Amino acid sequence: MGKMRRAMDLEPLQPLLKKFIGFLENEVLPSPLETSRPRAQLDRLPIWLGITSLLEFLEPPAFEEGILERYPIFLDIVLNHISGDSPEFSHAVSCLRELFKMLGCKLWLRATLSPSVMRNTLLGQCFHTRNEKMHKDIFDLFLPFLQSLEALQDGEHEKQRRHFLYFLLHQVPVSTNFSVLTRKTACKVLTIFWNMVDGNALYFLILSFFLL
Repeated sequence: MGKMRRAMDLEPLQPLLKKFIGFLENEVLPSPLETSRPRAQLDRLPIWLGITSLLEFLEPPAFEEGILERYPIFLDIVLNHISGDSPEFSHAVSCLRELFKMLGCKLWLRATLSPSVMRNTLLGQCFHTRNEKMHKDIFDLFLPFLQSLEALQDGEHEKQRRHFLYFLLHQVPVSTNFSVLTRKTACKVLTIFWNMVDGNALYFLILSFFLL
């Protein structure tokens, strides 16, 4: 199966996409046989597996116009499943990572939520759980998140980077919510941040946080 390049290539799948995205939004789906019956429950895990697999076959224009434009709620759905301890967490994280990779800054041109909302969701989940794997998965999103903002040149990149630095420098080391392993992971992320920018600039930025 080749890559789907245009939104029209997704047309045969649109009835299923509409059904499943609607289910992920509401977590219940009316029975197709008898609407008078109680609403049928579907298993979310296979749906997430299907969506993450589909993304691998989509070119950016097909995803933008065929999914994000048709279902503006899609990114909110992904974030909602990241901000919880459900079995679908890892699939939602994989989906968001793929969106950053595929669309970059274009994601924010289509998104109905702000970078600050996304950052608050990611950091909020870090405090909500003590799961080291979840912490690492979220930490691994910081870099692609920032890279997606860089080309916008609207100040959001620097704003969100400062919030992440504050979190990694001031909150992770002192909170009992984070294990020793998670703190080591935070140090690795800080090293990546250091390599991304001028070392002296980051040094003075970090120093300013310690002087707060």
